[in-house]
Amino acid sequence: ILAYDHIITIAEEITFVWRRPKRASSILFFLNRYLGLLGNAATVAVSLAPLSPKVCASLSRVHQLSLIENEIVMCVLLTLRTVALYGRDKRIIAFMLAMNMCLVAVSTWSLIGQRSYLATDVPGCYMGIDARTAIHFAAAWEALLVFDSLVFLMTLRKTLKPYLRSGPLSPGQKLNIMALIFRDGAMYYAAMVLANLTNILSFYVNPDRRGFQPLMRGGLSTFASCISITFLSRLMLNLYETADGGVFFVRVSQDAPRLSLGVAHG
Repeated sequence: ILAYDHIITIAEEITFVWRRPKRASSILFFLNRYLGLLGNAATVAVSLAPLSPKVCASLSRVHQLSLIENEIVMCVLLTLRTVALYGRDKRIIAFMLAMNMCLVAVSTWSLIGQRSYLATDVPGCYMGIDARTAIHFAAAWEALLVFDSLVFLMTLRKTLKPYLRSGPLSPGQKLNIMALIFRDGAMYYAAMVLANLTNILSFYVNPDRRGFQPLMRGGLSTFASCISITFLSRLMLNLYETADGGVFFVRVSQDAPRLSLGVAHG
């Protein structure tokens, strides 16, 4: 999914990001898009290789750190977007910083006291984890879900009325940026809830009663990470495209569907 999305949106990325002056948001966009792609691609490749338990355990830790890095970059991007939405209100800045610090603290705690082992009943480099470690890992994803929920509620508060006032769009009609932020934010949040909840539930699966092996705990982490990176990249590309036609509006094309988190107009 992540690689395919890169391929079909590379033209928009070149037009709206690479050819413009680079700012902090551009750097964060590249970190989210390319570190996420390289990290997850490496994880898939390594999982198929026959490695020793020591090497596999080390690579598993690197993968966990990569997931946390992706999580931090995504949260910083969402924080900047939310702060801008509220006009750089100092109270919002303080609140968002506090949420980010809590998220980093929980993510760091999730790496403490791990108990894992190399799964020998399947080929490749797959690490199984016990129930205690699964709870630690799940806490990081639960904290991320709480963060996403708070960001969505804050976005909803600012953008719902403009979205409702915008009404249905016809080809060639301009879309208010507040309505765009609401629409894309709602789609991002819906995707993240589905991906994260499914992944979180996998940490609590009882292998004795359900027939799953311990290696299935957190087995959807890479999938959830790819979904979040993909949707956030689309969200950012839409905002960059909006700035291309002016700060307040984005034009809907009649000839081709817009890359608006998978929703086409026209």
